[in-house]
Amino acid sequence: MRWRILIVDDEESIREAFYDVLRTDDKNYQIEMVSNGEEAIVKLKNALQTYDIVLTDELMAKVSGLELVKWVKKNQPETDVVVITAHGDIEKAVTAMKEGATNFIPKPVETPRLRQVVKDICLRRRLELENRVLKGRIREYDQSMVVGNSIEIQEVYRKVEKVADTDAVVLIQGESGTGKEVIARALHFRSSRRKKPFVVVNCAALPATLLENELFGHEREAFTGASSTRKGRFEQADSGTIFLDEITEMSLENQSRFLRVLEDGGFHRIGGAEFLTVDVRIIAASNKDVVDLCRQGKFREDLFYRLNVVPILIPPLRDRIGDIPVLAQAFLREFSVRYNREDLIFSTEAVELLNRYAWPGNVRELRNSVERAVILSGAEIILPEAFPEILQRDQGVVPQLTSSAQSSGGTNDSQAVQTGIEAGMTLVDIEKKLIEKTLRAVNGHRKKAADLLGISVRALQYKIKDYNLK
Repeated sequence: MRWRILIVDDEESIREAFYDVLRTDDKNYQIEMVSNGEEAIVKLKNALQTYDIVLTDELMAKVSGLELVKWVKKNQPETDVVVITAHGDIEKAVTAMKEGATNFIPKPVETPRLRQVVKDICLRRRLELENRVLKGRIREYDQSMVVGNSIEIQEVYRKVEKVADTDAVVLIQGESGTGKEVIARALHFRSSRRKKPFVVVNCAALPATLLENELFGHEREAFTGASSTRKGRFEQADSGTIFLDEITEMSLENQSRFLRVLEDGGFHRIGGAEFLTVDVRIIAASNKDVVDLCRQGKFREDLFYRLNVVPILIPPLRDRIGDIPVLAQAFLREFSVRYNREDLIFSTEAVELLNRYAWPGNVRELRNSVERAVILSGAEIILPEAFPEILQRDQGVVPQLTSSAQSSGGTNDSQAVQTGIEAGMTLVDIEKKLIEKTLRAVNGHRKKAADLLGISVRALQYKIKDYNLK
């Protein structure tokens, strides 16, 4: 496995000495160097992949090693920091450790200690990663599906933390592949029910005639072929959590039965007279706009109100493109271990390719693409060619302005459709021009513009600010 190390010291001779020691010790160290704390922060901020270890001198001008420790622990807590302290300065070493430094090395730096400290950190990180994969933690509660630093995903984290250890009913909405089941599992495994069953029911996978039996079970001889009593998913989930995925695919008749369970706190098995009660936390999810389905009469409003106690909306990946490199790196770590390809890193071009793609399949599609790249890549550096052809061919769909925009006060057809895109323009220029044209077509109405562009209003506001648009 390649370990990314950043050496920070204002003396070039020391930086070079550390580089030579570590490079000689292990060829899998990918080492970079900067001359001060300010450069280090810029490097860490702009890195396409996070660093595993920051090795920093404590005594530096402007940004000291201790201040760098604080910044790293606040902004990139997964990175280990080792501080080089002055000879005998135990007080500063202790302070650095309290602020989050993994270890310290006193001056004069002894080569064996430097090697051992770095080696120990890499061994620990490797074991932690193998634990997550080999013990099934990624399958049980796949945090990597929802990691990220974007405002939108951080809001999801905060809501999960607040409601996880309650019995409140939660309705999760988001496009296919955004990680709705992952959030449901997070709610369960962060609650006091974590040691009890987590039962998943995919409402879209079962016909209406079978879903009732699946949920509530049946008594012996309740129908032809019922040779024994069968417990339904609600009974199987007793004391735990039931996750009803794609609940909007449930027929209106079954919606009515399910609503009765919510209102009465219990149910009858098919063909049974006994009223059964269970202690189950309910989490539901849908990849459709439930409010819109209620308006169309396809989903019961009273059921929606009972389910929508705590709504969680997971943003699509195209609305949080800053999270793409973070997610891609998490998946790379996972699959590198699984397929014994621990030397792999992404090329700059590969990361740019991932950032440009629209990801209609969201995080699931990204995860599958990284797995494919790990398997097919013949070299240590993953190039764009290792990813599916569609990523290179389809760099996102440019939305066309329709008559709905014009009828809301926009321009005529020719003005609306012509975007002024020319050969040779960068993707940034194209995006800026498209946003300008769209805003003009809808007289500056941001909600309408966001709908036409296929992004959230918040994402549009960020882009307007970034491009300094009016």
